[in-house]
Amino acid sequence: MAREILDDGTSLVGSSGGTHPGGLDAGHALEQYRTQKLLSHEGLAVELGCSVEILHWLSLCRRPTGVVHAQQLATIAARFCVSAEKLESLLGKVAG
Repeated sequence: MAREILDDGTSLVGSSGGTHPGGLDAGHALEQYRTQKLLSHEGLAVELGCSVEILHWLSLCRRPTGVVHAQQLATIAARFCVSAEKLESLLGKVAG
């Protein structure tokens, strides 16, 4: 997957492809939520309405932040064909 750069200059996918300090990546938040709810990866994918493969790609994204939060969230949701509302709700339920 190529790195996608948003209008604010941030990238959709983190450069390290791993976790970022301070929980800045969606993967950290998704894993926290999955653990809190005692979900399997498959269960979390079902909750988000996507495949486990898409869940993997989502976990590599930076977590939407700042004044462009809505734009970043919409970009991620559109790129991976998931509900922005579901993703925002889920990300909002975990610290970060």
